[in-house]
Amino acid sequence: MKIEVKIFSFLCKLLGKGENIYQFNMEIKEGMTCSDLLTLLNIPTQTPVLILVNGMIKEKNCLLQESNKVSIMPVVAGG
Repeated sequence: MKIEVKIFSFLCKLLGKGENIYQFNMEIKEGMTCSDLLTLLNIPTQTPVLILVNGMIKEKNCLLQESNKVSIMPVVAGG
């Protein structure tokens, strides 16, 4: 299955990219979840992230489908 992935902020550096936004298409196996995708991308499980699938916030156990657009961004806190 093909999906589109968009990574934001310092998470790009985990993929060896210097940009603040890194977008790419990738092939994944059928039955993969967002959690599986994070593991595949070497994003540590303890890193708090917000995951959007087709523009909607999803949990890490969300099952991915063909042509999904997945955005992964760090959770930001502050005052």
